[in-house]
Amino acid sequence: MPSESSLIDGGIDLDRLREDVGSRIRARMGGKRISMSALSQMTDIPRSTLAHQIDRSGLTVQTLVLVAKALDSDPAEFLPTSAVPQ
Repeated sequence: MPSESSLIDGGIDLDRLREDVGSRIRARMGGKRISMSALSQMTDIPRSTLAHQIDRSGLTVQTLVLVAKALDSDPAEFLPTSAVPQ
């Protein structure tokens, strides 16, 4: 059960959403054989900042767009459709 602090209006579990987005990015990186260091160079975002956002804190919209562009993807591909309230 998610903690109250990780839920936002509509019952979206932010912790789970962060994990899902990070996992999807990591999977795409693996599929394209792109390391965190390489992604850092491609996005001009420090490697430690990028890894922290992907693995722990959640990405900013700007970072998500830059990462998606570097991975030749649409940013929406990393967002689970079930996370959006109907």
